[in-house]
Amino acid sequence: MRYKERLLIITLLAVSSAGADTASVTTSFDGQLAMQHIAQQMAFGPREPGNQKAKQQTLNYIEQTLRPLNAKLSRQQFAAYDLQGTNLWASFSIAGNNAATSERIMLGAHWDTRAHADRDSDKTQSLLPVPGANDGASGVAVLLEIARLLAANQAPVTVDLVFFDLEDMGQIDNRHFSIGARQFIAANPQYRPSAGIIVDMVCDKNLSIPRELFSQTRAGPLMDRNYIEQTLRPLNAKLSRQQFAAYDLQGTNLWASFSIAGNNAATSERIMLGAHWDTRAHADRDSDKTQSLLPVPGANDGASGVAVLLEIARLLAANQAPVTVDLVFFDLEDMGQIDNRHFSIGARQFIAANPQYRPSAGIIVDMVCDKNLSIPRELFSQTRAGPLMDRLWAIAKRQGASAFKNRRGHYISDDHLPFLEVGIPVVDLIHYPFPAYWHSTEDSIDKCSGDSLQQVGNVISDFIYTYGQNQAR
Repeated sequence: MRYKERLLIITLLAVSSAGADTASVTTSFDGQLAMQHIAQQMAFGPREPGNQKAKQQTLNYIEQTLRPLNAKLSRQQFAAYDLQGTNLWASFSIAGNNAATSERIMLGAHWDTRAHADRDSDKTQSLLPVPGANDGASGVAVLLEIARLLAANQAPVTVDLVFFDLEDMGQIDNRHFSIGARQFIAANPQYRPSAGIIVDMVCDKNLSIPRELFSQTRAGPLMDRNYIEQTLRPLNAKLSRQQFAAYDLQGTNLWASFSIAGNNAATSERIMLGAHWDTRAHADRDSDKTQSLLPVPGANDGASGVAVLLEIARLLAANQAPVTVDLVFFDLEDMGQIDNRHFSIGARQFIAANPQYRPSAGIIVDMVCDKNLSIPRELFSQTRAGPLMDRLWAIAKRQGASAFKNRRGHYISDDHLPFLEVGIPVVDLIHYPFPAYWHSTEDSIDKCSGDSLQQVGNVISDFIYTYGQNQAR
């Protein structure tokens, strides 16, 4: 597997039990069963083009494992370069839905192994085939164990498991990597899953899965969204996604609702806490102009607001609030002034999709982790949601939260504006003046402070848990 050819390597779907539904043991990923699948593949020998017997045995094994699980199975045979290959597609569809048109996700792994051990420290072994326990068998094992879970518990979305052949022939006789994946796309031009995960080399005893950079730059929201949802799911919030298209972009807002027990969440009084979870595509304010087209890392501008909301979620799960609290994670906030787009695309789409949504109060949390945090009274908030801002600043004063500055700030375009425009009182908690690293490649975690996050989180949690008292004043 060549590092740069990976599409998206995440094992968060089910490999970690931390985000699993503990109510049903059948939804727990079984690592030992996956290890058995690796052992069986290894027993067949290397699955490379020169060992057709092992390849046929492996293909049969995958199909025989899947067939009792009632997946729809299909083979795609292809010829590329001087090689013959076979992709295998197993689809677990939502009952009653048209699998060709319903929303779906794709999980992929390659089932072949490399023909030459060209990185072996013993150069006399370099033309021998690679056994492929990790690089080949491990991804297949994860998908087969996921298949068992899908058969036992229907997923809320169609799931396609695709086993790719001839991934690992790159740089051998001038061939490319990912031959089977390219053939799959060519044979299925209308196939457009909403999301996909490639699983490769995931069984090492010292497993380390960083953010692969093609995935980060081209599918970054998918990486982040999985983490946010898995953090929230065990906390018993009501989770929903809003997918949308705007300009030439696809986006997803996440909504986590912590309702008062016994109340109708659709009609009960509620407050909204929002943060954007996307990061800016271009570091257009970087001091090094050669970096201006690189994406912004977004430790402060993106991750900090999400971090505060996730910690608030933990508090809400442990101690019920006196009011329904909605946590909304907005996508595509930070594409403003790039190709004539607006800021706060996701927030505007959220309001358009939920015209009856009228929280009593709202707070947007953005850029709140700087070591020298300064949150003045943002002026759109001050002029259109002044009483709410006064309550928050009174709490900050009582707590001695020095980051909250009792002075005029600036008119800032952020996710609060779309709410203010429809008459919903929402305050923007945002650092100003913007730090020197704003919209640059220097927006990294070394600029952040847990103490700053603590001040913001304490003010918000106090506001939530004294909400009735605040209203009475």
